[in-house]
Amino acid sequence: TGTSRLIWAYNKLDPESDTDISMHEKMGTRSINLFERMPEKEKPDFPADTQIHDALVPNVTVPSSPTTYWCVGLQLPQVTEKHHIIKIAPVVKRGNEGIVHHMTLYECESDLKWHGYSSDCSSRNMPIHLQRCRGGAVVVGWAVGGEPITFPQHAGYPIGGKYDSKFGILEMHYDNPEQKSGVVDASGFKIYYTKQLRKNDVGILTLGHIVTPTLLIPEQQNYWNITGYCPQYCTERALPKLGLNLFGVFFHTHLSVISNGMQGIKKIIAEGNYCHHMNSKDINKITGIALSARHFRKGKELPMLAANKHYDFNYQ
Repeated sequence: TGTSRLIWAYNKLDPESDTDISMHEKMGTRSINLFERMPEKEKPDFPADTQIHDALVPNVTVPSSPTTYWCVGLQLPQVTEKHHIIKIAPVVKRGNEGIVHHMTLYECESDLKWHGYSSDCSSRNMPIHLQRCRGGAVVVGWAVGGEPITFPQHAGYPIGGKYDSKFGILEMHYDNPEQKSGVVDASGFKIYYTKQLRKNDVGILTLGHIVTPTLLIPEQQNYWNITGYCPQYCTERALPKLGLNLFGVFFHTHLSVISNGMQGIKKIIAEGNYCHHMNSKDINKITGIALSARHFRKGKELPMLAANKHYDFNYQ
């Protein structure tokens, strides 16, 4: 399960027989998720009243720095009665596939006057309540290699009614290692929603280890294990008494850097971040290469929720 490394080769001509197969003309490799996806035949049809809301960045000029987190304030669907989001599809502007690395849409309470606000997420001029919105409820996350999210026919993400957050922050991660200038982006999400309510509400539970300046890996380590915990006293207060039904997991890690003076880091394994380092002239980049989500109840471990032993930062 998890990410597979696919090796492919083909010839444009069909073989004459099982024993007469022409030499391939093209070949390559790529990461792909062969399993753990909803089959097309199981994806439910859309109700007739389905509406589409575009949550896109407003023609942002991508900075020429190697990596940038860009924040945009956006209106969410303006509905007063409860509706269900039933599908969310990524929109990556054509030509920017190599720069748009991942996107996260948060919902929060804010004045709609901030719709269209656009700046570097680290800008000191960014209003405090918009900064805090980045810590709000996650509506959807997407990273390179991801596909549209279609919810099961019995579940939808609630908006409107008592779930009346009509504002969101779209956080874009631009990966620009060639430091190109003049790139304009208008990527984001298409949100499909309906008034035809489904049986269950969807929510997102974010777990793991927060990225902070104190998250350090000692020198001379061949392996390093980083674990984030969600303890019992937290789940008892935060989760419904009847629990949750899990139907999907999205793993994600970040890059960090080390100096060439740190030797001996061959492979760093983290449960929640298995990492390895890649050589460059000036720095070594570290990224997760495998992850797992484990589940305990009353002191006993239950079957693993999900695992990806071959995680690819450039295909999530």
